[in-house]
Amino acid sequence: MRNLITGLIVLVSTPYLATSSYANSDERKLYDEQCTAGVAQSCFELGKIFEHGNGVEKDKVKARELHGKACKLGDGRGCTNEGFLIENSEDGDATFMEAFTLYLKGCETGSNIGCTNVGRAYEHGRGVKVNFEAAFKYYELGCEAEHVNGCVNVAGMYWTGRGTAKDQKKAATLLAEACDDDNGRACNNSGVILEQGGPVLIDLKKARANYKKSCALNYALGCSNHATLARDGKGGAKDLPTTINAFQKACDGGNIFGCANLGYHYEVGQGVDQSYPKAVALFEKACNAKNGWSCAELGSIFGSGVDGDPAFAADLKKAVGYYSKACNYNSGRGCYQAALLGQRGYQGEGDQRKPAELRSRACKLGYQESCTN
Repeated sequence: MRNLITGLIVLVSTPYLATSSYANSDERKLYDEQCTAGVAQSCFELGKIFEHGNGVEKDKVKARELHGKACKLGDGRGCTNEGFLIENSEDGDATFMEAFTLYLKGCETGSNIGCTNVGRAYEHGRGVKVNFEAAFKYYELGCEAEHVNGCVNVAGMYWTGRGTAKDQKKAATLLAEACDDDNGRACNNSGVILEQGGPVLIDLKKARANYKKSCALNYALGCSNHATLARDGKGGAKDLPTTINAFQKACDGGNIFGCANLGYHYEVGQGVDQSYPKAVALFEKACNAKNGWSCAELGSIFGSGVDGDPAFAADLKKAVGYYSKACNYNSGRGCYQAALLGQRGYQGEGDQRKPAELRSRACKLGYQESCTN
């Protein structure tokens, strides 16, 4: 099964945060004394320690208080981290507007991450109205101040032509530079450009190397794409052990394509010992995350059953349920198979669609067999 990439430039809607800090007890004591005396940087460093629980019990309330003090003392990084904690608060009193105000203050007082977060707020309408021109402006400010994610987001704007004139060649250059700076998302997106071509010449060997680096940097989609090229022997020799390991890492990292692909390998026994229990568990995970292909694959397994394994005996009622879900998640195959079972009197739970409706949807989704039969 080919892993399909639904979007080239992966957009991020979550805010960015200054990295964690560690200090021993003597250093923490010194930070505390200096913060009390009004040293902004010490308040900020102490805030990071409590935010991440490095050497102390994690305390986000105390961290927010310390970052807020750093912000008031003029450290823009404190403003940015206070905004992050407010936006991601679990106590129900978070507001995007309050977070946006702090990100803006952070940007204005030297926080490159603050500038990038302001751009993200404008791009996605978090606390302000969507404004792509403003998003591009603040992403550029973040990038110019050496926040690599700001540069990656500038590349995204150039790629799509939102907030600025479309310039995909410039986008490709920015992504390559950000990959050199060890940004996993940039390495993945640069890999996709090198794999598919357009503003640069196709270079599968370099694409595969970028995906590999993206995966090593723990970017889950990069792992999935690395696995795909390794499996297909593109940009180098076929390498099924790498394929399996990379799909597993992708799945563990939350990439549903990775789970679906790994499930397929366990289903057919390619690169691993065949295991229907593992395949079904992986397909279930992907199906529950609205991956229509996986739902349809579950429908196929329970539609025909697995010889010699009563746990996976044919169960058309269960099969039509999976096909119905697959159809809901835009799988033409799912719609078509649900229609065929519907003609036999089977129907997914809560699915009131008639076979003709399901066939029509399957055809609209590009499943040609439904258009001609």
